[in-house]
Amino acid sequence: MLTRNYPGSLSLVNTGQLAYAESICIDASASDFLSEIKQVTHVTQIAMLQNVSIRTPEGKSILSDISWHIQAGEHWAIIGPNGAGKTTLLSILAGERHPSSGDVTLLNETFGKTDLRELRKRIARVDPALRML
Repeated sequence: MLTRNYPGSLSLVNTGQLAYAESICIDASASDFLSEIKQVTHVTQIAMLQNVSIRTPEGKSILSDISWHIQAGEHWAIIGPNGAGKTTLLSILAGERHPSSGDVTLLNETFGKTDLRELRKRIARVDPALRML
């Protein structure tokens, strides 16, 4: 099991199995309707974050210098106390937020060089707060 620890008590753990209640599904194979629109190649690298940092407008650091590569078929847990940056990190992976600094590539699409509205169509986020009774 691979674990990376970052300041602020945030840890990224390659679990080998899905172990985190809030998860993101990034479709590496692309759905049928997308393949009709354009040719999509098979993706083996799902996400690459390189030296990613997030700061508030006031300059407070939320995430600092995160580098993380996610390959197809891997399962990771994001572990940390309240305020460690877990949800912020997931919002970057969902294409909902740009980092303050660093580079992000999702499904071979680089932030700043692609239309995130189109990229988001290939990403789903499941939040445990949305449980149905």
